[in-house]
Amino acid sequence: MSYDNAITRDGFTSSFARFRTTRGDNERVDGSSLRRIFLPKLSREGQKILRDRTDFVRSQLQHYGVPFEESQLSRNGTQLMKKVLQEGKCDKVPVHILALEEQLYQEWIAASNIEVLSSKPEWVIKKFFIRAREPDPYQTRTSTVVGVSFPRYSVCRPGRMREAADQVASLHHDTGVVPETQTVFLGWDKSAVGEAAKEHANKERTEIEAREQRRESKRTKMHADYLAALGRMKGAAARKSPVGSYIVDCKEIGDGWSSLAEDIVLEMMNTQRKGKIHARFNFRVVIGVMVISEEHMTETDEEEIGDDHENIGKGTKRKTIAHKHSRPPKKAKAEKTSEPYTYRLKLRCRETGEEAVFPCVGSGITFTARKVSDDPCPSGEKWEDYSEAAYEYAWVSRCH
Repeated sequence: MSYDNAITRDGFTSSFARFRTTRGDNERVDGSSLRRIFLPKLSREGQKILRDRTDFVRSQLQHYGVPFEESQLSRNGTQLMKKVLQEGKCDKVPVHILALEEQLYQEWIAASNIEVLSSKPEWVIKKFFIRAREPDPYQTRTSTVVGVSFPRYSVCRPGRMREAADQVASLHHDTGVVPETQTVFLGWDKSAVGEAAKEHANKERTEIEAREQRRESKRTKMHADYLAALGRMKGAAARKSPVGSYIVDCKEIGDGWSSLAEDIVLEMMNTQRKGKIHARFNFRVVIGVMVISEEHMTETDEEEIGDDHENIGKGTKRKTIAHKHSRPPKKAKAEKTSEPYTYRLKLRCRETGEEAVFPCVGSGITFTARKVSDDPCPSGEKWEDYSEAAYEYAWVSRCH
């Protein structure tokens, strides 16, 4: 987290409930822990602390309001720290330093926006609903409503926000849920809170629908431009082939992860084997590779698939150029059918959320693709990158 909005005064800095010395950036360590570290002799823990934080002793003396001369901080200040502890000068924090700590804390809360404060619900409550150091912190109650937004499927953080609101007498909360976010609304006026949640859901839903319409218009134009360009081609260049770049739509991904639906793509690449095409896909929630074939494939085809993948794109440019100067076969001219082709595919993919690699097959989920180019974007990914061995390697790497 950024400390850009930290509050600094009198040699101390406060942000995110961390009260620390400006020099050295050290928080206060309680007296009993300091005695364990320094008495009767410097412990191994203390040796590491002093190596890593050269201003540690200076900072603790500052936290406990112990005056000292710079000359007393010889070496790392261990002897001075032992003397101060033996005299009991770190048993209690002076009142004026505790007061400064609370003052800087409240100023930081007042200066911070709700995005920063939402990481800890108590901060939101203190900023908007409870005034510290007041005889009656709840005396001013208005119809003002505060909204705190979280990711759509987040459970823990919004749950903690609601729990914190439940701890404050007469403070109400309601949640507005839309495809991309959920917003917890807080306020003293129950009806105002409920209305705010309802209006938020309607407003964001309208914005999402407008954005989806703009997105669909753009994607429709991309596909239409490709078809128009294809219609202007003649001869071999006009032959239809699955090879190329596609934009992909999936209702399930769009409904569940609307922010991820924008860049779902599929790249189909030619191989040297007739009737086989290799593809790379990025469906945002999963990425991977696949082999598409006009024939049935079995588990024994695994090694052959890997060999095919090594040859993707090899020799295809020369063949394409040669075809451009030759007349298409008469049989190709005669082939006119609206019947769709049926292909069989085998794929391997990785969930982007967990970085887990595994063989997988889609079931009950529909993907539709529209072609936008005959030139697929190249990729260095291989079939073996998504093998069981790759899964084991990814798992072990994550665990260590």
